[in-house]
This record gives sequence, structure tokens and C-alpha cells, in this order.
Amino acid sequence: MDSSQSIREVCAVPDSLFARSDEELIQLVYKQFPGEIDRLRRAYSIRDSPWTPPSTPSPSYILYNENSDEANRTLVGLLALRWIHTGQYETFIGKDPQLASDCCAKTGVDISTLNHDAILLAACKAGIVPSLDQLPDQDRDDVLRAIELDATFNFGQLAQAENAPACLSSLPRMKGHDRSFRLRFMEQLLDIAGAAGHMDWTGAKKLVQPIFESYRNVYDVCDGVIAGTLTVRSGYDLILIRRAKFLCDKGVRQFQMEQNPEDQALMRLFCMGNMTTQEKALLYEDAWRALEDPVRETLANALNLDGRRSEPAVQPTYMPALLCRIRDVNALVCTLHYLAQVMSTTDIEDPSAVVIERSVYSVLKQFVESDEFKQDPTILERVEVPEGVVALTTVLL
Repeated sequence: MDSSQSIREVCAVPDSLFARSDEELIQLVYKQFPGEIDRLRRAYSIRDSPWTPPSTPSPSYILYNENSDEANRTLVGLLALRWIHTGQYETFIGKDPQLASDCCAKTGVDISTLNHDAILLAACKAGIVPSLDQLPDQDRDDVLRAIELDATFNFGQLAQAENAPACLSSLPRMKGHDRSFRLRFMEQLLDIAGAAGHMDWTGAKKLVQPIFESYRNVYDVCDGVIAGTLTVRSGYDLILIRRAKFLCDKGVRQFQMEQNPEDQALMRLFCMGNMTTQEKALLYEDAWRALEDPVRETLANALNLDGRRSEPAVQPTYMPALLCRIRDVNALVCTLHYLAQVMSTTDIEDPSAVVIERSVYSVLKQFVESDEFKQDPTILERVEVPEGVVALTTVLL
């Protein structure tokens, strides 16, 4: 490998770029973006379950002689580009806390309570993301516009119905900026491809067909909202409708979402829980029916809110990751009780708030992944609702 070449020079000949060994490719990227990849070593991560790592060295081990979960996830996403370019499709199917403090040190503004996408945007505007300065003006503008979109709208959250319909109101700003939109969408797919890269760096373990189909749905929704052929609500509903059709094909009952608000709310839960089988759908229906009437009504109403000034919606960030840990009906009933509290608490003083974000990440790590929860899931009854942060206001629409 010619160590004097930049990654932009090498990318001009993709066949040559992807003919390099994993180690050469990873070292080339690290040479170009050392600061950004070093930041990943401080970022937190979530593992699905106990695991046995592959026998080959991980991408982060190649760089640091030790494993780093988030560095592996990101770099496996990069390796996925090679698998696409070389037609290795069989390989597919089967966050640094200091960034906020660095930004605060420069601007004097504490942004630590914002979501990581909003923190990244603030850091870019503060000039502490040096990789942006390496890009030509047009590329830099496209990347910045994509980051601005991601600060209020996240493709993955829509795929899982984790966000609120109001979040789609940012999409029309992308009209006339097709390249920026496609760039952001491609980055999201590569992020999914590397999502399990901290546990297995030999393939894109998370980009399986059902997840790919859910992102194809997201693309169709975004395309329609940007073009004006779909409204924010009808676009969001399309995600639910297609999940219902997918499940119906698997033998799950038909859902009357237009006529039955509870069916609509339940389908959103199915999306959050990444429902792909009849067995798991029946588990959720059993838990839903086991809820007391007031709790079920409260949760259904909260899940169906669009998000507006008079009635802000709550976005329960990391709830899909939490739901994936639930295995039995009793634990699920307790979790839905807790979710009803999280999504119905809207005590935010900002009158312009239309979406309030509440992260259940700490609840997931401290309680749901504990042995105590497995033995007694009612411990969630004693867990406080996470503090809310305004994720979207009328000013940003």
C-alpha cells in the first residue's frame, strides 16, 4: 500500500481500493480520520446477549491491539462497502460523551442533554469536527444538510416507529437536495450493516431481509413526504400498514387501524418490538389485553399522538432495544405499564415543544438487563420516568 495516498485519491479507483486487505483498508481510513475513530473508543454500546467472538482480529484490534465496540461497528459498516462492491451478498443476510463537553468548552453552551444527533450538529457548527474541513465545498454542504436533517429526523427511528409523526415534518426541507438525502440514507444502511460489528466483524449480521424491507418502506415514505404526495401522518401510517401486511402474511390477524385506535397503537408497538413472527405477535396481544383498561387507554392515546404544541408527543428512545430483551408475558405487561408512564408524562415548560424525547437507555442497562428484573419484572414500578428533553419545536418545523 502506498502510504502517501489519501483516501480520496484511492477512492477514485474502487476496484483498487477494495482489492486491499482488511488491515490496509482500515489503516487507510484511520490515517484520514484518526480523531473521529479515536472518539468511538469512548462511546457506549449495547450488546444483544452473551457472545463468542470470531477468531479473526477485529477492526479495532488491528488499530489499537484491543477491542472497541463502537469502532468495530463503524468500521464493519465501512467493510460492508467492499462486500457490496465485490458482490459478496452472502456476507450480509443470515457515541462519544466527550463530544458534548468539547463543544461546551468552545461555545459555553451545555448540550449534554440533547440526543447524539443534535450534539453532532452542534459540534459541526462549532467547528470541532475536522473531517468536514477535508471535503470539497459541495460535499461538505451535502453532509451538513444531512446532519441537520438527522438532528430532528432519524431513519432508524421511523423504521421502528420509535419517533412521532411530527418528526417527519423536517423532510420537506430536503426537496431539491436529492444527493444529500441519498447520502444520509446510504450512511444509515451502512450503519445497520455494522450494527453487530462489535460482536462479529465477519459479516453484516443485522442487515437481514426483514430489516432491509423496513428501510425500503422508510425510503418510500421519505420520498413521498419530500415530494408532497404523502402527508406527515399518511407517511407514518404507511410504515404501520406495511408492517400489518407483513404480519398478516405470516398468519397474524388483520388489523383495522383506521377504525380501531387500539389496533393502530398495537401496530406501533409491533414495529418497536421488531415483530416478525406470529408467536411474538400473540405474546404482545396477550400482554396488551392483560393491561388494566385505564393503562391501556393511556398508552393507546400516547402511541397515537402526532405531536403538536397543544399536545406534544413523547419519543421513548431506546425502547426498541429494551423491548427486544423481553421474553415472557409478565415482563412485557410490566414493561408496557412503564412505557405508558414514560409516554404520558409531558411536563415540559417549553410551549413550543411538539416532540419530547425520553431515553430509557439507563433503565435498560440498570434494571432490564439485571438478574433482579428477570426474577421480578415489577421492579419497573419503582423506576422513575426519565427526564424529558425537547426534541422538536414549532420553531424547527
